[in-house]
Amino acid sequence: MKISVRELTAMFRPSDDVNISWGGCLLPLDLENSLSMDAYGDYAVKAIHATGENSFEIDLAVEPLKVSRGCMA
Repeated sequence: MKISVRELTAMFRPSDDVNISWGGCLLPLDLENSLSMDAYGDYAVKAIHATGENSFEIDLAVEPLKVSRGCMA
């Protein structure tokens, strides 16, 4: 079953500490910030890890790659 960041975070409380990770990067995710959901909400989740009480890390299924990094052939 595939789930998006947006679908997964709908299950969290606003007070939860949530980070997203991919390719060795770790960034905080503000659950109440619509720009965060616009940026990361549609990415597929590979795994989720509890890192403490009310603290989670969402591992993205693939590393995000932008056109400006040379992914166009």
